[in-house]
Amino acid sequence: MVRIPPTTQLARDRIEVGVDESSGTRELWVFDPLLVGPAAHGGPMTLQVWRRDTSGTFRRVYAGEGPARSEELGAWGRVVFRS
Repeated sequence: MVRIPPTTQLARDRIEVGVDESSGTRELWVFDPLLVGPAAHGGPMTLQVWRRDTSGTFRRVYAGEGPARSEELGAWGRVVFRS
């Protein structure tokens, strides 16, 4: 999971996550509880799920409030806000 730091200009403009294919990472979850991520592609989004396709490229398969399905874990994940 990648948490977007709310205090950086980078978080407001774009997200760059370098996940090398050799790491074996097949699924990436991005959690942005303060909605400070980029406005591109309908964002910011509270929760995004990205999966690596057969070409090795990450493709976003979910964006929203949740719940979302993790194929890697075989489970559902959801966002719960507590005060």
